[in-house]
Amino acid sequence: MSQEKRNPSRLLFHRPPSKPDEERLRTAREQAADYRAPDDQAAGKHGVPTMDEWNNIVSQRIEEAMRRGEFDNLPGRGKPQRIQREPFVPEDQQMAFTLLQNNDLTPDWIGERKEVLRLKESFQEQVQSIASEALTRWHAAEDAAGRQDVLATWDRWLLRWETELGEINRRIQNLNLKQPIAHLEVIKLRLDDELRRAGVTRTLVG
Repeated sequence: MSQEKRNPSRLLFHRPPSKPDEERLRTAREQAADYRAPDDQAAGKHGVPTMDEWNNIVSQRIEEAMRRGEFDNLPGRGKPQRIQREPFVPEDQQMAFTLLQNNDLTPDWIGERKEVLRLKESFQEQVQSIASEALTRWHAAEDAAGRQDVLATWDRWLLRWETELGEINRRIQNLNLKQPIAHLEVIKLRLDDELRRAGVTRTLVG
C-alpha cells in the first residue's frame, strides 16, 4: 500500500484548490472586507489610528449628526460666538469662563472687583473734595474761632474716613484672595497717602 493510501488526510490538506474553490475564497474575503467597521478600517496596521484617520472619523460622525438634525436647536445658533481667549483668565479656567460668558453670567470676583474699584474711587474723590473745601474755609476764616470751627469739622471727617477706609480695605483683602491672577491685586487705601494727594495733612495745614 502506498503512503498516500495509508494517510488519506494528507491528500485532503495538501490537495491544490480547484478553480471554484479559489473563487469562493476570494468572494468570502471581499464580503468580510465589506462588513468591516469604519473604525476598524481606520485603525491602521497596528490598530492605532493616525491623527489624519481620527480627523476623518470625527468629520464623518459630525456630518452624520448634522444630517440627523442634532445641531439644529443648539443655544446661540445663528448668533456670533465669542471664542477669543481672555487674557486675564488662567488657562485651566478658560473653558469655564467662556461658558459663563456665553450664558451671560459673571464670575463672582469680577462683580466684586467692579464694586470695590467703584468704592475706592468714590472715597478718593470725596477726600479731594472735602480737603479742597476745608482749605478754602480755613483761608477765608476771619479769626481764630472761625479756624477752630474748620478744624473741628475736619477732625470729624478724619474719624469718618478711618471707619470707611477700614471697611473698603476689608473688601479689598477679600477680593484679592478670590482673584485668580496675582497682578490684578487691588492696592489697599492709606489715609495719609490720600491726604497727601489732596495737598493736606491730618492737621489740615502744617
